[in-house]
Amino acid sequence: RTVMTGSFEQAILDIRGQALGVPIWQLLGGRYRDQLPITQCTGYKAPEHTAEDAQWGWEHGFRSYKMKCITQNETTPEARINYVADRVEAIHAVLPDMIVRPDIRWRLKEVWAVQELAGRLQGHKLDSLESPIARRKTANYSEWRRLRQTISFPVADHEIGKHTSELQSRTNLVCRLLLEKKKTTLHLPLLHYIYFFLSSSIFLF
Repeated sequence: RTVMTGSFEQAILDIRGQALGVPIWQLLGGRYRDQLPITQCTGYKAPEHTAEDAQWGWEHGFRSYKMKCITQNETTPEARINYVADRVEAIHAVLPDMIVRPDIRWRLKEVWAVQELAGRLQGHKLDSLESPIARRKTANYSEWRRLRQTISFPVADHEIGKHTSELQSRTNLVCRLLLEKKKTTLHLPLLHYIYFFLSSSIFLF
């Protein structure tokens, strides 16, 4: 079984559950738990607005917060490190128990910059640092290994649309089979949902 297989299976189970009008847990043989944690996701914000957004999420039941980090305005490694750290610190100043995942989108680039960030955030509740170093360093994973061995936080990475033509073909095949079986009506948001699950993968180190 591969990551692609798991993503494909998730999409198909969701479609089948909608077609039959039953929850996915019923298709899998029974309910395992009564509640499932959901992460609040947000984009690029100033630290004060990040804290306000996290506060809203906490009041609505979210206990983890993923934020996209670093814009074109942060032009130096120090500015990029400060942007991420300031936002995490702003959240924990008002919500010390909120678990945070900074999605750095490869923009800290170098291992030393992530090490410095991790040192500043020591003691903060993070579930991981997502995509922290440049993509070119993922070829043999030696830099990822070195990073993971020198910081206390887990490191995650994701790939989207790596094989676009193959993914589009698979999406088309799934949709065609569904239509032939007359299991469901395919709307545009559902097509986007299928394609997302077939093209998005997250790995945790």
